[in-house]
Amino acid sequence: MTLTRPQRLAVLRVSLSTLGTLAGLFLPLDWLRSIHINALTLLLHFSGVTTDRLSQFVISVHSTPLQVTNACTSIEVALSAIPLIYQVRWQLHRSLLLLGFAIVLFEALNIARLYLGLYFYAHGFSWNVTHTVPSGVFLFLILYPVLRYGGWVERDS
Repeated sequence: MTLTRPQRLAVLRVSLSTLGTLAGLFLPLDWLRSIHINALTLLLHFSGVTTDRLSQFVISVHSTPLQVTNACTSIEVALSAIPLIYQVRWQLHRSLLLLGFAIVLFEALNIARLYLGLYFYAHGFSWNVTHTVPSGVFLFLILYPVLRYGGWVERDS
């Protein structure tokens, strides 16, 4: 069985998406973790939540130590989305502009997700709820447009 060109491209895009996920989880991205923890500390401080910086990647929210890991940055989501939204038909500079915008948007939404989760955790909600619910909403807000824009889900007429 021979794959058509669109099928080969789809296999390549999904394979690259998988590699993006692995890269996001296993590459040393301390600089990105620092951006996230600094942003979270600042946002929580301005909203009146008591935080302490325990180490480079650990903050304390109401005496509970919480570590910011690569997975907290959701960079694996952004890196796995790149091959799915990349437009082969476009000129390179236009595609790079789109990808740069997408990564910045993903990370801004992710910092908002982390902030809301920590804010509600600091105000008495369980960790399971404050971590799981915003994560699910965030993934839906990212995944659905990526799949629609990338042509993976057919648009209704």
